[in-house]
Amino acid sequence: MPTVQDVVLCFGSQSGKTTIFMGGAAWCACCDACAILWAMPSVELMRSFSETRWQPILRASPEMSARIPTGRDRHAFKTAQQVLGGGAQINFIGSNSPGNLASRPARRVILDEIDKFDEGGGGEADAVNLAEQRTKSFSYPQRWKSSTPTLSDGLIWQEFKKGDQRRYMMPCPRCSKDVLFCWSKEMTVFDLTGNEAFVGWDKESKRPDGSWDFAMVFRTAHAVCPHCAGKIMDGEKTKMVRAGRWVPQAASPSTFRSYHLPSLYASTPQTSFGALAVKFLQAKRSLQGLQGFINGDLAEPWENQDSRSARVEIVLRGHELDKPVGDKPIRLLACDVQFTSPHFYLTSRDWAPNVSRLGEAFTCETFEDVRAHQIRLGVQDNHVGIDCNDQTEAVYDACSRWGKRVRGPQGAMHVGWLPMRGRDKDARWKDAKTGKTMLCGLEDCALAHKHFTLKRLEFSGPMILDIIARLRAGAVNGIRWELTEGAATDEYFRHIDAKVKKAKSVGRTGKIVHEWCKRSERWPDHWLDCEIEQIALALFLRILPWGQEFEKTP
Repeated sequence: MPTVQDVVLCFGSQSGKTTIFMGGAAWCACCDACAILWAMPSVELMRSFSETRWQPILRASPEMSARIPTGRDRHAFKTAQQVLGGGAQINFIGSNSPGNLASRPARRVILDEIDKFDEGGGGEADAVNLAEQRTKSFSYPQRWKSSTPTLSDGLIWQEFKKGDQRRYMMPCPRCSKDVLFCWSKEMTVFDLTGNEAFVGWDKESKRPDGSWDFAMVFRTAHAVCPHCAGKIMDGEKTKMVRAGRWVPQAASPSTFRSYHLPSLYASTPQTSFGALAVKFLQAKRSLQGLQGFINGDLAEPWENQDSRSARVEIVLRGHELDKPVGDKPIRLLACDVQFTSPHFYLTSRDWAPNVSRLGEAFTCETFEDVRAHQIRLGVQDNHVGIDCNDQTEAVYDACSRWGKRVRGPQGAMHVGWLPMRGRDKDARWKDAKTGKTMLCGLEDCALAHKHFTLKRLEFSGPMILDIIARLRAGAVNGIRWELTEGAATDEYFRHIDAKVKKAKSVGRTGKIVHEWCKRSERWPDHWLDCEIEQIALALFLRILPWGQEFEKTP
């Protein structure tokens, strides 16, 4: 359709992405001749593709073979530049050749495997941007992009999100209601629609010792219809796919279409439910982990789904919520401040000597709202911690409004809401009373007046993340980390799982260090920041003991 200008294919590996482009380019050469710019990750890959896949297809088709120039014009048909009869011209380039990208205008641009493209640098824009700029002078341009995804901030996934996010719906062979193939609730990054046919296999496939009988997994794997609970077997895929249709899942400009297709839909022996189930179980326990399976087979971005699904937190439900936290628990309120709405993310926790229980995780818009929730929850002024990395002056002003002034050796000091700021590196402070080292300490806030002083609590973010990881895993003796059912939502867990500890090689020595990193720059982590503040505040108030049990990282 000439009105569609952008088409994005976020497909699993070996699912026909490049074949679709080859068919589309051949049709254009025959029926709507124009200049086509076809970009691939590298010049070497481009040459191999042109010589071993594209040219044999052209020569095998009588219609296309007749358009290949012969005689004295035969030199117009080369590996990288091909002039075809009827006015069609195809230029193959590698993304690592910015000069070629920047000098070839084309009405149609094909960008194949863009997550592997050159990212630019040295004054050059990235390869995708350079290629897209080649279409600006045409009235009805078309840009086709494809790739298996890598990370959620990778190019293909961001392009897919810009479009209408079409997914392939098919009739269930039992009840005829719409279903779409999906691996599992825990592994998908999509919001659930209620039409997901998840993959499963017989429970007897797991032996008493915890190992898997892969032969039985292979034989019994199937998808389950969410409507009638009927089993969908491999032999039924082809008929289902033929009767299926693409259904948009998001609103977008009518000129921008995007498609998602995992390998589950393919009918090859390597993509049967059984073969994929065995591949999943083997990858799950391998050193490489599940990223290759998530990217290549499920066509979804890697967001450490394996660790995200392995939660061991204690979530209280029903009558368990009436269980007392402990003797005279202390309630703390931690607040993360944002420029965008909602402006405030908060968590309230009750702390006792052997237990910490999350009561609520919520948002609000103003400092007055924070104050109202503080009063509702019965939290003392000096038990409220406010992040001051963003809107620093506004936070200092708000903290000065609630609390009291006390007279100290250096004059008046405000005691109440406590500004807090985390450091990205490991850091320690010395406790003035005991002389012991701490993961947090007080610093003076820079105020515009000298009527009183206001202290700021600074803390070591990475070291407190280590503590949270150990508490969540139940690895700290004598301290129970609890969540309540109402607070422990999927969105809360998404925030809490926003960072992962990764190995990193440092300097020329190649020394390996482990650092906490965000899974993606676009991944929300605000309630995680609140929980970090909760730990820092509990350590500062000596509610949470700092000892050897915390000093060992997970």
